[in-house]
Amino acid sequence: ARGAIEPAGGGEVLQYRGGLLPLARLAPDGGQARHPVLVFADGARQVGLVADDIIAIAEAELRIAAGASRDGLLGTAIVEGHATEIVDIAQVFARLPDAVAMGDAA
Repeated sequence: ARGAIEPAGGGEVLQYRGGLLPLARLAPDGGQARHPVLVFADGARQVGLVADDIIAIAEAELRIAAGASRDGLLGTAIVEGHATEIVDIAQVFARLPDAVAMGDAA
């Protein structure tokens, strides 16, 4: 169903702009009915990062103050006065199967 997270190929996808967007999660699903999805692109490849919540959108120079607490993170930085976990989006892309790209047909 359009707008719904669906199982596919051992992972999860979302119908997005006429194709299937592979999804990544950094934490288990908290049981919420709806989740915001942040879309990242690297050339023809795209991934949707499933979030619990989007608190703010900020542009800031990052200085990582603490190391990564778990896989998929670069570490923690202070952003607008709050300790903020910084996602290692390159690692998220590296975890995707090579064949996954927006609009690829099997």
